[in-house]
Amino acid sequence: MTILMVNGIYSTGEQSVWKMGYELKQYGHKVAPVVYPMATHWDSRWKKRQLQDAEHFATNYSDGDAVIAHSYGCLITWRAMQIGARFSDVFYFSAAMPRSVNFPPDGMSKLYNVYHPRDWVLKMGALMPLSWFGRLGFEGYQGMDPRVENVSAKISGRKTKSHGRYFDDESLGFWTSYVHQCLSPHI
Repeated sequence: MTILMVNGIYSTGEQSVWKMGYELKQYGHKVAPVVYPMATHWDSRWKKRQLQDAEHFATNYSDGDAVIAHSYGCLITWRAMQIGARFSDVFYFSAAMPRSVNFPPDGMSKLYNVYHPRDWVLKMGALMPLSWFGRLGFEGYQGMDPRVENVSAKISGRKTKSHGRYFDDESLGFWTSYVHQCLSPHI
């Protein structure tokens, strides 16, 4: 099983999910970045762009791979599931998508939705017209899928409102350990 790292907009992932990937390698996990053209807040709102990124993603994975996604990367992961991708465990960090989304029945085995109620970036994004950036990443999952587990991030310190707080030096170790522990039965 490979852990696929899927970044958000205005990012290559090197300051977010890829940092966690480097740490997970230390635990012995196999990790790989999902590379797609950098998205902006404007082009990421269009379904056509989302599906293009998801199609690229869906052709570069194996059934049963795990996913760690941040922000827009969560939306792309969901779109990849819609077009047939089948993952094992999926970890969403500050997912920029609607809070009551329906996940495809075969899209994943388990999804851990790590959300942060003070994520001001997602709060602002949810207000943008024509945007898919909903409340999943700051209010938690509100749907009925029993495979989805909400994990409220108890983040403190001076950067409490930061959208990528999970990946900074103060929090990275905690969240990397959390992902490793959740994946341990599978390795």
